[in-house]
Formats: sequence, structure tokens, C-alpha cells
Amino acid sequence: MPYKTVYSIAGQPSIDRVFLGISAGLLIATFLVFFVTNLASWRYTLLAFSLLFILFTLVMPYWDHHRLVNKLSTPECKVAEGKIMGYWRKDWYQKDTHRSYSYESFRVDTVQFGYHRLVEMAGFHNAEAHHFPILNGLIVRIYYVPERQLDDETQFNRILKLDITTSQTILQSTLTTVL
Repeated sequence: MPYKTVYSIAGQPSIDRVFLGISAGLLIATFLVFFVTNLASWRYTLLAFSLLFILFTLVMPYWDHHRLVNKLSTPECKVAEGKIMGYWRKDWYQKDTHRSYSYESFRVDTVQFGYHRLVEMAGFHNAEAHHFPILNGLIVRIYYVPERQLDDETQFNRILKLDITTSQTILQSTLTTVL
């Protein structure tokens, strides 16, 4: 059956441009403060904060993205092929933190997939920038990597590539314009 790729991690940027800009500005400000002020505690505190910010917003996402891109061509990358079944989505708003959340889940054959939509992360998470309508009955081929979670030892299947059958491409583009 012929497929068309609608998402591939290999075609996605490894670093979020917003965090790149913030990190660059913070680093420049840190070096200005470091060389202008004589208060050692402020200088080293700001330097430590800047380095930690860069580690968590640039280095770790870059490493995670490239690690997953490399897994696409290894035996560790699994393939699930078939119809999407059991699709559901939950959206909610938390008043005390003023944050919106969204979670999607579905199954292909016996493999369960789920992800938070509004979280920037490596792998398919169906965010607004790359939104793709998932529907029950849609025939797909998904390349994924199973990963164990550190906190509760459950398995999380990270989607690296999503293909749909080309006979459904016209139907999906129609649905996208209607939605």
C-alpha cells in the first residue's frame, strides 16, 4: 500500500527558535554583568542561572532530537501499521495555574500511543504548528521508539514518523480545510 509521510522528526528543527533567542540574550546580558559589576555573588549566581537555563532549553532538547533522529535507522525503531482505533482527546484548563492542557491517545494494532499536545518536545505531538487530524479508521504506518518512564516504569511510545495511505490523502486534505 503506498504511503505519504505527514510527519518526520528528521525534517523538524532540533532547537526552538524562541528559546535560542532568549538564551542568546541571557548569555549576552550575563557577560555584560559579569564584566561590569564587581559583586562576585551576583556575577556567579547569574552565570550559574544562565548556564542551567541554556542546558535545559537548548542542550537537552538538541540531544533528545538528534538521539531520536538517529534511532529512525536502527532496529530499536519499531513500526506499527494498520487502522487507528480508540482515538480520544481531552482538553482542559487549570484555573489556579491559568494553563491549558490537551492530551490525545489512540491505538494502531496492539500498540498504544499518547502524548500531550501543548508540550514542546522531540517527536510527533500534534501541536498547533503541525496539527494533523487523527481519526478512527485512518490507515497509518507509524515509526516509533518505546521508552520507559523514569517515574513509574510505564512505556511511552514516541512517534518519530507518521505516514498515511495515499488514497486517504485527498480525504485528509478535505477534512483539514473543513475543520
